[in-house]
Amino acid sequence: MMRSMTLSELETSLNANLFGVDRTFSRVCTDSRQIFHGDVFVALKGANLDGHNFLDEVRLAGVPAILCKGTDYDLSKLEVEDTQLALGGLGGINRTLFPGFVAAITGSSGKTTVKNLVTSVFAKKAPTIGSKGNLNNEIGVPLTLLNIGPSHEFAVIEMGAGKPGDIKYLCELVRPNAALALNALPAHLQGMGDLSAVVEEKGSIYDSLPADGVAIINNDEPASELWRRRANPKVLIDFSVRNPRADVYASNLQFYGIDGMGFRVNTQNGFIDVNLKLPGVHNVSNSLAAVSFGLACDIDLEEIAIGIESVSSEAGRLTRYQPASGALVIDDCYNANPGSVRAAIDVLAKCDRRSTLILGSMQELGAESDFFHREIGKYAKDKGIENLWGLGDRILPALDAFGQSGRWFSNKSDLIDIAVSYFGADDAVLIKGSRSEALEVIVESLINSKETSC
Repeated sequence: MMRSMTLSELETSLNANLFGVDRTFSRVCTDSRQIFHGDVFVALKGANLDGHNFLDEVRLAGVPAILCKGTDYDLSKLEVEDTQLALGGLGGINRTLFPGFVAAITGSSGKTTVKNLVTSVFAKKAPTIGSKGNLNNEIGVPLTLLNIGPSHEFAVIEMGAGKPGDIKYLCELVRPNAALALNALPAHLQGMGDLSAVVEEKGSIYDSLPADGVAIINNDEPASELWRRRANPKVLIDFSVRNPRADVYASNLQFYGIDGMGFRVNTQNGFIDVNLKLPGVHNVSNSLAAVSFGLACDIDLEEIAIGIESVSSEAGRLTRYQPASGALVIDDCYNANPGSVRAAIDVLAKCDRRSTLILGSMQELGAESDFFHREIGKYAKDKGIENLWGLGDRILPALDAFGQSGRWFSNKSDLIDIAVSYFGADDAVLIKGSRSEALEVIVESLINSKETSC
């Protein structure tokens, strides 16, 4: 919970007008179903809902509100031109009151996992707050900043971007002490334009660092040299799973299939062995990012390792299930872009069973959608994946590139009807697709089916 403020304190900074009696508050809410007496309610207007339509509920709770101009509300209120910008301004104000260390993370894929790892590492040293779930946009980031309280010493903020300028805006609110652009992949191309624009946007996180800030660089990322030059003359810490000359380097990799990875972290401060509960080389890289943040804050390697080893997979992110059929079901359907699909395929390829990839489309790839889907089909084939089941018309280029053992379904119902009785104890099944594909219904059908396998 943030420190107490008064509505009058915000008039100038938010370019607002106060009506009614000045009120003190220490919590901001944007959901009328979760308000408490004494909160400030920010009436956001989105594509589907307008918070101003719920002011009767807010009024009954006796809550002061930050509102757009012209709204009839008979309790204390601040009127502003843009409630979303006002929410951002509130988050930025609370950040300026925080004397602790703020880590910022962006990237096309893996940033939520890195956020979880860094939060766990920092928490071994002192009270830490991290972004909840994937609250990483112009609404979620201010809400996280508003949850920073006097007891916290570390804050870990995840940042997403759907269009140019998003990272710059969020960094103006967050004002990080250390920052990482994890990667730049073909994602949100409809908003970004092309991959070079993604590289530019993600790299802008380094522009926000103060003179004594720490820039953390993924040495294995193709854009690393560009970002390194952009971050100079800040303090640099780089990490790699390929280059032993990096400040933080992983060696002795051991693959435990879907159960995780073992590896050695090598640093200028010595080395330590880690048993990671997250599968895949990409998660070794994500762990090295967390090590780098820990070293930037002078946390001992032993504490860093404990923090990393405490993190498990979240639902929808390479989460394993073992249903009655005996099949190994891997749920990675939270979201998808070409980079994250490749990483998931790498994990599936390490499972010692007949491998099947159930793939929904990757959205927001613009004019190059067919090309990227075709590349994924070829990649799956080259990695030895035995079966590719594709869903919907956009997946056809992937099936064409995969060749034999590819199977197309026009809808999820038809796929589920066959899948629930198809897979058995010799199978590993990975379900992957963009968020809008809502493939969790396939996962649920596979893990809850009572049918016998063939």
